[in-house]
Amino acid sequence: MLPCLENGTPHNSRIDDEDVAADIVMDLQSLGPYVCALDIVHYTAIPEIKVQLQIKKTISLAITQ
Repeated sequence: MLPCLENGTPHNSRIDDEDVAADIVMDLQSLGPYVCALDIVHYTAIPEIKVQLQIKKTISLAITQ
């Protein structure tokens, strides 16, 4: 879970969604045994993937790390 915002409310991200995380994991497994956080950023930047995962913005490198 991501940290709380300054006002104390939890910060939710689409990457916390189990379906989104499962799709990302499946893609990463296809890359081989060595992947990095930047691979997630690149994957979520693909326009078709954004539509499929229902995300508006690319997931940042900081979130993936």
